[in-house]
Amino acid sequence: MSPPATISNIKMQVNKQNTPLWQKRDWQMLGLLVVISCLLYLPGLNLFGILDPSDGYYAEASREMIELGNYLTPHLNYRPWFEKPILIYWLIITSYSVFGINEVAARMPSVLSAISLVAYSFILGRQFLRRRAAFLSSCIIAASPLLLITGHLCLTDVPLCFCLWLGLGGLIAAICLKQSKAAKFSFQLSAYMGIGFGVLCKGPIALILVGINILAFLLTTSKSKQEFWTNVKSTNVLMGIFVVGLIALPWYLTETYITNGVFFNEFFIRQNLGRAIGAVTHQSPPWYYVPYLLGGFAPWTLVLALAWPTLAKVRKNRLSELSRYKFLFFCLVVSVTTFGFYSVVSSKMPTYILPVLPALAFLCGSALDTCMAAKLQSGWQQILFSRKVVTGFVASVLVLLAVATPVGLKVFYDAQWKDFHQLLASAQKRNQEPIIIGRFTPSANFYLHRQLIMIRNRTAFRNFIANANSPKLLLVSKQRMNYLSMINEPSRVIEQKGKWSLVLIEKKVNPNAVEPPPTDEMILPGSSTKVGD
Repeated sequence: MSPPATISNIKMQVNKQNTPLWQKRDWQMLGLLVVISCLLYLPGLNLFGILDPSDGYYAEASREMIELGNYLTPHLNYRPWFEKPILIYWLIITSYSVFGINEVAARMPSVLSAISLVAYSFILGRQFLRRRAAFLSSCIIAASPLLLITGHLCLTDVPLCFCLWLGLGGLIAAICLKQSKAAKFSFQLSAYMGIGFGVLCKGPIALILVGINILAFLLTTSKSKQEFWTNVKSTNVLMGIFVVGLIALPWYLTETYITNGVFFNEFFIRQNLGRAIGAVTHQSPPWYYVPYLLGGFAPWTLVLALAWPTLAKVRKNRLSELSRYKFLFFCLVVSVTTFGFYSVVSSKMPTYILPVLPALAFLCGSALDTCMAAKLQSGWQQILFSRKVVTGFVASVLVLLAVATPVGLKVFYDAQWKDFHQLLASAQKRNQEPIIIGRFTPSANFYLHRQLIMIRNRTAFRNFIANANSPKLLLVSKQRMNYLSMINEPSRVIEQKGKWSLVLIEKKVNPNAVEPPPTDEMILPGSSTKVGD
């Protein structure tokens, strides 16, 4: 009599075909996934205004590029801004040309990237996994809270994640699948196109992440040096150099030339190298990402915990010739390597670990499929992993997150930025240009369509007040209200909402005085950012 089955001794259902035939059912599932993704990511984009600062950075910079007629150099507050490469701005500009300049159009590239990521995940998963496993994995990716939140915002992270997985998926398929030369070439080409656009989206991090994950996989699965170099050869590195260079280099070289090297120093030296060594902001301890991963992948973290014995079996069979085991171990490698890389880098943001989620989703989806396919003898396992229970659970999570994500973002916007934007509208009705005293708020530029003075420290405020020769309208955050004690002239609060106040400084008018133009630290996103016109 055989012992009761448990998760640790479930036999994985293996598809021995390395190149499964794409059938009508696959097209139907792919179409269903696109519909599910659209229902998850499209509704609610207009429920809330621009969220500062990140949501506003790219929405406003793209709008200014259109207004200035400059489609090569990003501008923010009407000054050159080199924090990110050009692709995200080109995508948003294209969206503006189709949908008009508004919040929905600004967020559309993130939405379409998220939908594309879900669809591509199913296509990639079907190269290695059973149909149901690929479908469940794609549903888990679509219903990951971190991807849902970033997919509703105007950010670079979701387009980058899609580009990275084009690169990772194409290369692992080229390495692990037995296929024709034409099929291998198509995987290689799609991979390097993804990497190239990733470099154009966020810089060398795209090359670094794909490179270290592929290298880690080859080092842990190659049985000999000869096999290692054979696998390296199957990636066609020379083709990769050509394709990535063809996509990314023209803009980088052009921008470096037209800015006399200012772009190179700001982007590569300060932004990339500076973030790596902790010289730029967002420094956090190594355990920073643990709560974000647990929450950003909830409730699927529970599935990971239940599936841990199955994941251990994947690691044990990493040298198997079966493509399914190879792919799942690759996902395990991507999860550990990417999470470890970002944990070591000093500069941290919650969205940086977004590329980990698809890898975890493939592991969860495959584990669920294995448990559903196995003939379990334990009563609780038969109930827990029955088709009805799993389908109901996945569907419930999809519906819950479809409603909760836009509503949650609206609640956050109302609590943090609705008051600011209402006072901004009040200032506009007075036909006065407000001077913003507080954090950098590119949404103000987005709604007023003009350059604004934004003061973030006492020294800049003192210099501004000392040189002002006419009444000024200030939009002051609660944290900066104590700055008003430095003003000798009469001042009064005209309107106050939440954390923001509209203050009028009744500065006497001196018709003979010439007010100097504002300095860079009063206009640019940060006082440490210095770039030329």
